[in-house]
Order: sequence, then C-alpha cells, then structure tokens
Amino acid sequence: MPVLAVYMKQTRIALLGGGIAGVVLARELARRDDLQVTLIEKEGRLGGLHRSHTINGLSYDIGAFVFDAQHQLFRTFPELSASFHKQPHFSQSVTPEGTLDNYPLTLGGYVRDHGAVGTLLAAISLCAGRVRHYRRDTLGGFIRWHIGDRMYRHSGLQRYLERFYGVPDAAIDVAFARQRLQEMFDGYTSKQLAKKIAARLIAHLPGSHHTSGHWVGWVPPREGFGAVYSTIETLLNADGVDVKTSASIQQITRHGNQFNITTTGGTEQFDRVISTIPIPSVLECLGIQPTFKLRYLKLLSLFYRLRGQVGYNGAFLYNFTPDGPWKRITTFSKYFGEQRGDHYFTVECTVPDNDQSSVAEKQHDFEEHIQRLGLMRGTFHREGETTTANAYPIFEQGKGESIRKLRQLVLDSGIEIAGRQGQFRYIPSAVVAKESHQLAAQTRAVA
Repeated sequence: MPVLAVYMKQTRIALLGGGIAGVVLARELARRDDLQVTLIEKEGRLGGLHRSHTINGLSYDIGAFVFDAQHQLFRTFPELSASFHKQPHFSQSVTPEGTLDNYPLTLGGYVRDHGAVGTLLAAISLCAGRVRHYRRDTLGGFIRWHIGDRMYRHSGLQRYLERFYGVPDAAIDVAFARQRLQEMFDGYTSKQLAKKIAARLIAHLPGSHHTSGHWVGWVPPREGFGAVYSTIETLLNADGVDVKTSASIQQITRHGNQFNITTTGGTEQFDRVISTIPIPSVLECLGIQPTFKLRYLKLLSLFYRLRGQVGYNGAFLYNFTPDGPWKRITTFSKYFGEQRGDHYFTVECTVPDNDQSSVAEKQHDFEEHIQRLGLMRGTFHREGETTTANAYPIFEQGKGESIRKLRQLVLDSGIEIAGRQGQFRYIPSAVVAKESHQLAAQTRAVA
C-alpha cells in the first residue's frame, strides 16, 4: 500500500485565506493522502481576523475572543489547548443609567434601574410585542418579539446595535438577527428563565455545592494570536500542507475542470478551489464586475495602558449607553494581571463610511466618557491603534437577494465558499470552525 500510494493520483485543492476557516479545512483535508492541499494567504502570517499587536512587550488582540472547551479549533488542533489560559469568564454592559449589568442584560438589573412600575410596563410591552411582531421579519421586530419594545429601548440594546453598525436598526436586515442574535436571545425563553431561577434557588439550599455559574473560557495566550497561528502553521507544514503566506492572488482562471491561480509567486493548477476570503476579492480575481457592492464596517482598535483603577469585573465591557464612540473594551489585565502596575486593554470603535472624526477625537471622547461613568480612574496612555477593514459585514434591509446573487456568482465559477468572509455571514468563530470541519468531512468522503 505505501508503494501504491506513490502512484495514486492526487487531487490538488487550493484554500484561499488563512483564517480559522482556512486552517481548519487545511488540516482536516490533509488527513487523506490523496488530497494535496495548498493554503494561500496574502498576509505574512496566518490568522485572518484573529490578530494581535505587540507593543512594549504587551499583546493586544483585535477583537474580544474567548473560546469554549468544545470549540472545533481545539478538536482539529488539540496541540493548542495547553497554551490557552483557562479561567471563569463573564461579560458586562454599561446601561443607559450608568450602572453595570451582566451582558447583554438581566431581569434583576432592569428592575434595579427601572423599578417595579417600569418592569411591569416592560412586561406589558413584551406581551404586546409577541402579538405585534409575531412574524419577526425585521431586526426590530425580531428583538421586540423576544424582550418587548420597552426593554429593547430602555436597556440600551437598541443604541448598541445602531452604534455597532452606524445605521438605524430599521436599515439592518433581519438576516443579521437570525445569524448572530438568536443564540443571545435563546437565554430569554420561558424555559431558560425557569432554569436560571431554579439554579439560583438550589444555590441557596443548605449543603449546596453550586458554583458561581461563571463560564470557564479558554483565552488566547499572553503572547496573542501570533503565537497560536505560528504553531498552527508549523503543524500544517508537518501534515504536508503547502502553506503560502505573503502570496497575493492576482488572477483565477478556469479551464475545463482545472483552475489556474496566479499569485505573486507564480501560477499553479488545482482541481478544486475553496475560498474563505471576501466575495469582492474573489470576483476581482475572476475578472467579474459585480452589479451590487457589499458593504463592510471598519473597526478602529485603540490600545491602552492605565495607571489607576478599573471599576468593573468583566473582561469584556459593552457600551449600552447613548453616548461615547466606543462599543466594547477588552481588558487583558483581567486575565493576565496588571503589568508593572498598569491595566492594559483594547477599546473598539466601529467606523461608518460617513465618520470623519479623527483618532485623537475618538480617544478624547472615550477617555472623557469612561471617566464620567466612574469606570476608570487614573492616567491613560494610548500605546497605538489599528484599523481593520472588512471587519463586519453590513446586512442592509432588503438586500438579502442581492447578497445571495453575489454568492452564486462565485459558486457558478466552480469555486466553493466557506467561513464568515467567504459567505458574507456574520457568524461566530465556533460556527465557522464547525462548518469548516463538516465541509472537510464531506470533501474527504467524495474525493
């Protein structure tokens, strides 16, 4: 059999993009000896949107990332698990009243901020929403059906979503809600609420060994995603995957059942191509001019050190207030401890197309807002910043069919698509990795 394997015809598969979808596909496909896998990444490193910047010895992630122990990344690359930092994790939000609540909101926090009468009115609003928005065919209707109009507005969730996208919620397609928010609101079903109440009652019983209930998260190592994906690249090379970084794709042409891919390193021929890169980038390589332009939102990340006090407990802090340019803070010192007496964290600000404010203005507005809330006190020092293009796909209301047609243009060319960017779907990394694993399994079965 080893001799026969030498003469076995290999199927050459090109994977476009070295983010989480690309690396999971690469290793899963490499399990078959008759599949020759090439991973093509334009950047000088793997990781896609999983990026970290190291400044003065401290690593700042772009985004807020914490993984479940069952995440497909650890199933595909079990060697990574030992390097991740494991500890109880929870997120908090700043309410419009300037108080703290568990993210996204809790009934107890709402009662505290709005009193018994306000909570009763919210319950009436929820009942009305179940009738009025039973179709759940808009973003606002989807959320109002789950929590009611009053809680949606007064909790600050509406303002958060509009800050997230830089547009009114009426301009956001319900596809976004179904892709990204369903898991959030699953915790607010009658069944889940009953479970939470029962768990709290049990916790107060004599002899109960109930813990705090905080979820144990797996956090990237102190060195950041660079160390994670450096290990992944080494593992892929050992598996026989041809990893090409700093390889910008210039052209893709199809000849019968074969694809020619031209990069800065030359032209190679492949039997199959799976893309995990943005749809506009693939169409450009194919020489196809789309009639509809996909919209993305940029992400500005500000890297900070603070010599002073932090007045919240969650590693992730979300801004549900009506003010301030920031949407989330990721506080790494909550995981790894203060560094030389300083807290260090990343502040995220989405940047709509019409946003003309400078980095200095956003810095000033953030520092003034967070201190006015009383959540940080001390001396701020901005260590740096970076802007991430194509960070968030914008799902415009009524554009679902146009988005579907653009996906179909890529599929009609014979190229398969996967991942968040490849499919223009706003889905978490756990879903991306799981779907990539399933696609690889299907490919191995029919290859």
